Amino acid sequence: MKEIQNPISDFEKLYEHTLTVSETSQPTENIGKIYFYEIEDLLNKDVLAIDLQNGAAQLNPGFEHRYGDVDFEIDLSAEDIAEVYELLEDSHVESWEEYYSYGDKSMLDEMGGEGYNWTLLIQYKDGTMEDKRGKGIRKKEIQPEGYDTFVNGLTAFIASKNQ
Repeated sequence: MKEIQNPISDFEKLYEHTLTVSETSQPTENIGKIYFYEIEDLLNKDVLAIDLQNGAAQLNPGFEHRYGDVDFEIDLSAEDIAEVYELLEDSHVESWEEYYSYGDKSMLDEMGGEGYNWTLLIQYKDGTMEDKRGKGIRKKEIQPEGYDTFVNGLTAFIASKNQ
């Protein structure tokens, strides 16, 4: 297992939204960390944390990973990191809006975690963050361009490294 410099506390800050919000989306090569999850009908799925700066990743990170009690289980090589950056570029993540929704606000508020929700938290190398998310009745209604490429590619990539 690689010695990880300090990604875990940064994931805590990223997850808790205590980092300064970036004024604009930055180029893909400026992304240092990503935390992604989907919720479908109250069930978490595809929960991923990737530290591109320190070469580590975790499938289904728990409280103990976010808050620094346990190291990430997946080591990433320089080639792996390049592959993730390519996937982020191909998915057009930098052009995604902050929020995608389908349905009126009161209906979405009443839904809670029902329907389909996704969240992508990005920490840039300068320490700022960006929060992109979607909430709606059905997945197709709240997907930005490249979303399927991103989710399918990233989950397959992490699953292949987690074997």
